Formats: sequence, C-alpha cells, structure tokens
Amino acid sequence: MKQTQSAAKPSDLPVYLFHQGNNFEAYRYFGSHLEEQDGQPGAVFRVWAPHAKAVSVVGDFNSWVPTSHPMEKVSDGIWELFIPGIKIYDVYKYCITTPADELV
Repeated sequence: MKQTQSAAKPSDLPVYLFHQGNNFEAYRYFGSHLEEQDGQPGAVFRVWAPHAKAVSVVGDFNSWVPTSHPMEKVSDGIWELFIPGIKIYDVYKYCITTPADELV
C-alpha cells in the first residue's frame, strides 16, 4: 500500500514558528486580515488565547452579540474564524470567555 503525505497548509509554518518563539512576523498571521474564501470576500480573524474556554468576534456587524460569531480553536491556544462580508474599517473586538466563565 502506497503512503501519501498530505500537503502542508499555508498556516502550518507560521503556527509552528509561533510556538517555537521564532515567528518574528506574527502580525501577518494574527489579528484580522481581509481575504477571500470560497469566492466570498471577508476577513479571517486569529487570536492567541491559550486559557480561554471560548472566543468570539463581536462588532457593529453583529450588534456586539457574543454568540453570533464563535471562533474555532485550531491549535494550541489559537482561535480562528472567517466572516464573509466584513469590510475594511469595520469595528470589532474579541470576546473571550475565561475559565471562570467571565466575558472579557
């Protein structure tokens, strides 16, 4: 049986370097970045919140409701979400649920 190696995802190297303490351009990976996914323009959001129980993106686009856009934990403490339709200068913040269930 032939074994195949899966191709590395574009985000694998920045995450690896970040966890090694060697990603000197983490700003290019974390935060919000306009991009297109499946033909839809929007923004991808990434944040490092290693002790969070949950993280969501809130802003004018969802009336600041924390349950509207929950993020997915994709790696050791890294949370990510793509939101279609987000435009440059849309106001947003991260809503983090602490281990004590407090929202910050």
